Amino acid sequence: GRVSEALAASLANAGVEHAIQVNPGPQGDGWERHTFGGKRVVGWFHRAENQFRKVRYPRLGAFEVTVNCPSDPQLPIWATVFSRLETQRWPDPDKLARQVAELLV
Repeated sequence: GRVSEALAASLANAGVEHAIQVNPGPQGDGWERHTFGGKRVVGWFHRAENQFRKVRYPRLGAFEVTVNCPSDPQLPIWATVFSRLETQRWPDPDKLARQVAELLV
């Protein structure tokens, strides 16, 4: 998306080694992508033992950007740099990308 592209460009321009990962959804014990009529329903998951109790993931309106900085002792290992649920607004992709690059340089 636009934020991933802006982050990749800003971090590359700043010379910051990076890897951008998009949240894959619920993982692990018993989570399955929900299907209806043999077709996958995007954004819905259920536990294998109860296919009738669906959950939407990600949560509608949720959007977070988290930075993992394991090699910089000045920063926490994980830091949330943007949360739509906290701000109640969508990010400006270029502004957010600049802020993240400045944080990491």
